[in-house]
Amino acid sequence: MWRVLRRGEPEAWLLRAGPIVAGALSIAILIGLATGPLRFRPKPWNEATFQDSLSGKILNDMGVTRGIVSMAGTGDGSQNVLVRADLLLTPTSLSSTSFQMEYLPSGAMCTGTVTKVRGAAFQATCTMGDGSTRYVSASWVPPGPDGAIADGVISSHA
Repeated sequence: MWRVLRRGEPEAWLLRAGPIVAGALSIAILIGLATGPLRFRPKPWNEATFQDSLSGKILNDMGVTRGIVSMAGTGDGSQNVLVRADLLLTPTSLSSTSFQMEYLPSGAMCTGTVTKVRGAAFQATCTMGDGSTRYVSASWVPPGPDGAIADGVISSHA
């Protein structure tokens, strides 16, 4: 740089340094954008801990001696999931439960049981293919007559 400054007239120096300064400035701007607002942020893949918004539907099918209540929904947010919880009921008790959560986009499944039911909420425990356990909670505003869940939350932790 010293040699460039010592030679010739200031206008000649500007003509020679102009493209270098413009190139350096362009690189600095690209690096700033790449590490800031344009930085690539991939979604987590099969994240154990997350909290997402929940939407879906509750279906009831009641017979004379048994009934089934199913909740099927999607969790959208940091870790997208598909969720299904099934409860087999008798007139006096909860007979059996099952729970499935599919991680998107990988398709990894976490299967288990519903461990607690309260009004418009449940808790479940499930196991991933690698043997790790996830504890899942879901709650929502009580659905209307059509069973649609529009305002809910699903969360998971290891």
